[in-house]
Amino acid sequence: MIDKIIEKIKKKLYLIIGRGILALVESASDKTMKIQITGLSGETISGVERLQDYGVESYPDKGEVVILALGGNRDQAIVICVHDREGRPKNLAEKDVRIYSNHGNEIRFEAAGITIKTGDAATWKPNILAVDPFSGVPHGGPTAGISLLKGE
Repeated sequence: MIDKIIEKIKKKLYLIIGRGILALVESASDKTMKIQITGLSGETISGVERLQDYGVESYPDKGEVVILALGGNRDQAIVICVHDREGRPKNLAEKDVRIYSNHGNEIRFEAAGITIKTGDAATWKPNILAVDPFSGVPHGGPTAGISLLKGE
């Protein structure tokens, strides 16, 4: 009797956190993005909410996912991470941060400063604190002024 109860608890615990593969984005226009995932055991789970950090939103097309199943119930699963092993930037230096898309756009926060790179290979480096939007005259505000550098 006790063994059956313990086994049931173990199964629920094993189902609380898991990994899977993003199959498709079902709805990006709802209040929370809904995706379909394929679990590592081959199960298909639809309508899974994908929670993202405040102020950051992305629309993945592929990747591995980490899911949390509330109470071990896969019908109550949420995705807390989508990771693309192939598309992520590599060779970052220690303490560097990059925000990127698979379109070739990225923002790099490096020891030397901030670099904004567009998909057409133009690279932008902020070089002053702010520019008046009407006159183009630099001033000491918080908005980054940007100058264009050809290539990289």
